[in-house]
Amino acid sequence: MPASPLALLLPFVISLLIPLGLRFGLGAERAQRFGSIGAPLVFLISWGVIVRPGWLAYDPLGRIGHIVVGGMLLGLLLDTFIQRRVLVIAAAAIYIAVCAWMEAVGGVWPKQVTTGMFAAFVVGAAVGGGLLWRIDLLRRSEQPYIASTTATLLQLTLMAASLALVAGVAEDVPLRAGAMILAAVIAGYLVFSAVFALELDNLMVLVLGGALFGIAWALVERNHAAAPGVALSGLILFAEGTAQRVSLPKAGISRILYPLILAITALGPILLAALLTYAVRAT
Repeated sequence: MPASPLALLLPFVISLLIPLGLRFGLGAERAQRFGSIGAPLVFLISWGVIVRPGWLAYDPLGRIGHIVVGGMLLGLLLDTFIQRRVLVIAAAAIYIAVCAWMEAVGGVWPKQVTTGMFAAFVVGAAVGGGLLWRIDLLRRSEQPYIASTTATLLQLTLMAASLALVAGVAEDVPLRAGAMILAAVIAGYLVFSAVFALELDNLMVLVLGGALFGIAWALVERNHAAAPGVALSGLILFAEGTAQRVSLPKAGISRILYPLILAITALGPILLAALLTYAVRAT
């Protein structure tokens, strides 16, 4: 189902209002711990209502919901009970390995595991693990002028928007709507986290990384011509390296200019991803 502007505005507003309500209802400390639960819930509800993908694990669209739910539950467990980083890394590795396995074999356990399935699993685990690693690295990095959480969420919003554009060029309406919903949800949480200076917790890293991984995999599986565009979309997570080279004045205006420069830098991979997808489909 095509996503109307109003349908996309609602996930943005709700993903902003839920943590805001928790912030004033439960206090700052509990809002930091539980406020991020709203984002995956808003995505799952919007995904189910607008896209109506079904929830069967053997379908690439249905598996996206499973991945997000798994990331949300695991992230909540890690943020609440587990503090040791080595255990968090191990849990994240197992999570992405399970996600890659489900994507590679088309479910939980096939009747026969082929060499192609195993190769797809290895590639998927490497790509998914690299995505989570990059998001984790971004949230812990030092960013000029703005908080690292704000910069990370901005880049993730732009990556989701890029996947939506690639899906649109590939004429994949459900995934275009899903990626646009994800971008709207991330943008809503970005505004809230920027206002209250929140850190990006493990739940959000797993949920957003898992959702991007699931959408990207489904897009490539359903439209092989979209593979180069999906790969180029990943370069958005490296845009801050170029943006930081731009010299800005040591004034308050730089807090506005830097995000704009970061977004403009990300436009290169976004446009190239769309053009390359169009070119591959045309051949």
